[in-house]
Amino acid sequence: MGNDRNPRFRLPRCGFRMAGIVLGVCLCMPLPAWASAQGSRSSVVARLDGITTFTARFSETVSDPALKTHRHHRGRVWIERPNRFRWVYKTPTAETIVSNGRALWVYDIALEQVTVRPLSRGLGSTPAMLLAGTRSLTRLFVIRKLGLTGGLAWYRFTPRSHHGTFRRVEIGFQGRILRVMRLWDRLGEETEIRFSHVRVNAPIRPRRFRLRVPSGVAVIGHP
Repeated sequence: MGNDRNPRFRLPRCGFRMAGIVLGVCLCMPLPAWASAQGSRSSVVARLDGITTFTARFSETVSDPALKTHRHHRGRVWIERPNRFRWVYKTPTAETIVSNGRALWVYDIALEQVTVRPLSRGLGSTPAMLLAGTRSLTRLFVIRKLGLTGGLAWYRFTPRSHHGTFRRVEIGFQGRILRVMRLWDRLGEETEIRFSHVRVNAPIRPRRFRLRVPSGVAVIGHP
């Protein structure tokens, strides 16, 4: 999990990455008419900023075009502003990533190992910032409306900083529901996260953002 090519540790993914994290999302307002690009950008920022909590199931595909490889993952996610989230990967390998707003914990169940590090610098211009962060999205990203493709309304978020892990993030809405996040990193990998069973702004129990380390599991690092 210490390898930075693993998008789950970069998150976290939305993943989350959001990615991650990055950073993902059922939102409260309908999408506006597509006549005004500026209005559309303002609307998508308002919708994302209006999310205080988010829960969903997800399926994730990570592709490396150069190596022609694909990895598939499934699991559940809970997010609460500011900077709290829990990503649980159930298949093909079990892994849990938790942030309590101050520290990031990565629990690799197969290795019986937890890696922890401070979250002192926040989420920066990562996909997770779209749903868990508190900084202005328009200051962190250049936002562009892409239009309608495959029944989804798409937006592109390009980080203003060139020092981050990701080159761009695209999000696709189906009506009022955010269905897809696509992420391109600077190492050539592409990630697509699809969300289902989405709930927004519903209460989440505080225990979701705590990680209980089982007896016998090694802990590496400090919060």
